[in-house]
Amino acid sequence: FNSVSGNDVAIAVYDMRGRQIFNNSYPNTGLIEQNIAIGRAEAGVYLVSVQDGANKITKKIVVR
Repeated sequence: FNSVSGNDVAIAVYDMRGRQIFNNSYPNTGLIEQNIAIGRAEAGVYLVSVQDGANKITKKIVVR
């Protein structure tokens, strides 16, 4: 995630029922590369949301 704002970057992961299974904030250093641990997640499709203030991106991931 490439951020141009000075806001912290929030990463959240949701299952397809809308339940949040992960949430954390990270300091904004411009280019954000972060591994997230969702090891207890069951196999399936999840939504990853990355937000830095007004900017937000949501992508699907598959856990096998």
